[in-house]
Amino acid sequence: MRFLPVRSMVAAGICVSIQGPINAGLRLALGSPVYSAAISFFPVL
Repeated sequence: MRFLPVRSMVAAGICVSIQGPINAGLRLALGSPVYSAAISFFPVL
């Protein structure tokens, strides 16, 4: 049963490590850091 928490921590670490490059690409695609942050934090917009 200890495998599930370890797997969750590894998945969270992977997600955190790829968040920066994804946000940087989004900023370049949109041309505005403000719009990029808005989409990053409020994806429903």
